[in-house]
Amino acid sequence: MIGGSSGSGKTSVSRPLSRFYGIDLVRVDDFQVLLEAVTTPQALPAIHYWKTHPNWRDEGVGASVGRLVDIGHVLMPGLTSVINDHICENIPMILEGDFILP
Repeated sequence: MIGGSSGSGKTSVSRPLSRFYGIDLVRVDDFQVLLEAVTTPQALPAIHYWKTHPNWRDEGVGASVGRLVDIGHVLMPGLTSVINDHICENIPMILEGDFILP
């Protein structure tokens, strides 16, 4: 798992590692995009926050970090299931994204 803030170089590191080891690169951002497409803002407000609050940039860095953590908490049960499935099936992967919580 490679987590970190936007622009920290996660993708720049993940892609070459994936190619070198010949394993899948799974982007956590894709899970957020998927959930945004199949849920409503009422069902998962954290997932939809940026689209439902167009002035989110005005809230400052601290608020943005808080939103990333909120989304991480929403995604954690699903990510845990994906990770466990890969472990049980012995299928290595690199999981990369902003929403990975420590």
